[in-house]
Amino acid sequence: MANTSPIVVTCLRVRDERLEATPSLEFQVCLDKDSSCYALEGDFEIYLYAYSRQELESSLHELLEFMWLDYALEEDETKLAPSGMKLKLELHNRFRKE
Repeated sequence: MANTSPIVVTCLRVRDERLEATPSLEFQVCLDKDSSCYALEGDFEIYLYAYSRQELESSLHELLEFMWLDYALEEDETKLAPSGMKLKLELHNRFRKE
């Protein structure tokens, strides 16, 4: 039986920092039986697809790490579009350095 339980992210490790998600992020998982492809959707308007649940979880963590490094830590706001600034603020509102 396929594991379609939600993926809950309570913390994120980026480089040597541990970030706590408050509240936890939750991503709903489903399996498309025709394509045998897992999909998830959830916080930050994230939608991902993969052929295994392990690959799906790995892709999610890689994406969250990328978002933290490229948006949350961007110091020069002139490099970010308004949507990027919004994402930066949302990330800082959800993650706290431990």
